[in-house]
Amino acid sequence: VIKYIFKYKIVLLIGKLASRKSRNRSQMDKSEKVKQKFRNSAERVFNQKNIDILICGQSHCIDNYKIDGKNYLNGGYFINELSFICINDDNIVEMIKL
Repeated sequence: VIKYIFKYKIVLLIGKLASRKSRNRSQMDKSEKVKQKFRNSAERVFNQKNIDILICGQSHCIDNYKIDGKNYLNGGYFINELSFICINDDNIVEMIKL
Protein backbone atom coordinates (compact mmCIF):
# COMPACT_ATOMS: atom_id res chain seq x y z
CA VAL A 1 0.00 0.00 0.00
CA ILE A 2 1.40 3.39 -1.02
CA LYS A 3 1.25 5.91 1.80
CA TYR A 4 2.80 8.88 0.03
CA ILE A 5 2.74 10.09 -3.55
CA PHE A 6 5.42 12.54 -4.68
CA LYS A 7 5.61 14.63 -7.79
CA TYR A 8 8.13 13.34 -10.32
CA LYS A 9 10.18 16.56 -10.03
CA ILE A 10 10.66 15.96 -6.29
CA VAL A 11 11.76 12.35 -6.82
CA LEU A 12 14.14 13.44 -9.60
CA LEU A 13 15.63 16.17 -7.38
CA ILE A 14 16.17 13.73 -4.49
CA GLY A 15 17.83 11.27 -6.90
CA LYS A 16 20.17 13.94 -8.30
CA LEU A 17 21.17 15.12 -4.82
CA ALA A 18 21.86 11.58 -3.64
CA SER A 19 23.89 10.88 -6.78
CA ARG A 20 25.96 14.05 -6.32
CA LYS A 21 26.71 13.17 -2.69
CA SER A 22 27.74 9.67 -3.73
CA ARG A 23 30.10 11.02 -6.41
CA ASN A 24 31.65 13.46 -3.92
CA ARG A 25 32.26 10.63 -1.44
CA SER A 26 33.75 8.51 -4.21
CA GLN A 27 36.07 11.37 -5.24
CA MET A 28 37.23 11.78 -1.64
CA ASP A 29 37.94 8.05 -1.39
CA LYS A 30 39.96 8.19 -4.63
CA SER A 31 41.83 11.26 -3.40
CA GLU A 32 42.83 9.51 -0.18
CA LYS A 33 43.98 6.43 -2.12
CA VAL A 34 46.12 8.58 -4.42
CA LYS A 35 47.55 10.46 -1.44
CA GLN A 36 48.45 7.16 0.23
CA LYS A 37 50.21 5.94 -2.93
CA PHE A 38 52.35 9.09 -2.98
CA ARG A 39 53.14 8.64 0.72
CA ASN A 40 54.14 5.01 0.18
CA SER A 41 56.44 6.08 -2.67
CA ALA A 42 57.95 8.79 -0.47
CA GLU A 43 58.64 6.24 2.27
CA ARG A 44 60.43 3.99 -0.26
CA VAL A 45 62.58 6.94 -1.37
CA PHE A 46 63.37 7.80 2.25
CA ASN A 47 64.46 4.19 2.85
CA GLN A 48 66.65 4.12 -0.28
CA LYS A 49 68.21 7.59 -0.17
CA ASN A 50 69.79 9.61 2.59
CA ILE A 51 67.39 12.57 2.40
CA ASP A 52 65.26 14.37 4.94
CA ILE A 53 62.86 16.25 2.68
CA LEU A 54 61.10 15.17 -0.50
CA ILE A 55 59.16 17.82 -2.42
CA CYS A 56 56.79 16.96 -5.26
CA GLY A 57 54.06 18.82 -7.05
CA GLN A 58 51.54 19.02 -9.85
CA SER A 59 49.85 15.84 -8.63
CA HIS A 60 46.62 17.67 -7.73
CA CYS A 61 46.99 16.06 -4.31
CA ILE A 62 48.21 18.49 -1.65
CA ASP A 63 50.02 16.87 1.27
CA ASN A 64 52.39 17.60 4.14
CA TYR A 65 53.37 14.20 5.53
CA LYS A 66 55.94 13.57 8.24
CA ILE A 67 57.38 10.18 9.13
CA ASP A 68 60.41 9.27 11.23
CA GLY A 69 61.71 12.84 11.21
CA LYS A 70 61.45 13.09 7.42
CA ASN A 71 59.07 15.29 5.50
CA TYR A 72 57.22 14.69 2.22
CA LEU A 73 55.54 17.78 0.77
CA ASN A 74 53.34 18.05 -2.27
CA GLY A 75 52.04 21.47 -3.23
CA GLY A 76 49.20 19.96 -5.23
CA TYR A 77 47.93 22.13 -8.04
CA PHE A 78 48.29 25.84 -7.30
CA ILE A 79 45.18 26.91 -9.23
CA ASN A 80 42.96 24.61 -7.14
CA GLU A 81 44.76 24.63 -3.81
CA LEU A 82 46.14 28.18 -3.71
CA SER A 83 49.15 26.81 -1.87
CA PHE A 84 52.88 26.62 -2.41
CA ILE A 85 56.00 25.32 -0.71
CA CYS A 86 58.51 27.82 0.65
CA ILE A 87 62.11 27.24 1.75
CA ASN A 88 63.44 30.25 3.63
CA ASP A 89 67.03 31.39 4.16
CA ASP A 90 67.30 29.20 7.28
CA ASN A 91 66.33 26.12 5.19
CA ILE A 92 62.98 25.87 6.94
CA VAL A 93 60.42 24.26 4.63
CA GLU A 94 56.78 25.13 5.00
CA MET A 95 53.53 24.80 3.11
CA ILE A 96 51.82 28.15 2.61
CA LYS A 97 48.13 28.30 1.76
CA LEU A 98 46.74 31.60 0.52
